[in-house]
Amino acid sequence: HDDGTRVYLEMFGYWRRGAVERRLKLLRRHGPGNVLVALSANLAAGEETADAVADAVPLYRFRRTPLAGPLTKALEPFRQ
Repeated sequence: HDDGTRVYLEMFGYWRRGAVERRLKLLRRHGPGNVLVALSANLAAGEETADAVADAVPLYRFRRTPLAGPLTKALEPFRQ
């Protein structure tokens, strides 16, 4: 962003809860604090819900394709 804000985006298309939980644990432990996780609602494997996966991590949910407007809104809390 123009103000110097930098946010990393971790996207999961086809995902299983266990795989996402392992990745989130790794991000919390070793990743930068400015990460937004995007999860495809259409490609979730099994009965898992995004709410169960992302307890304390900023989350952007999308169906088929991430959309610029909602994605930009999800990035707002990161602005300096």
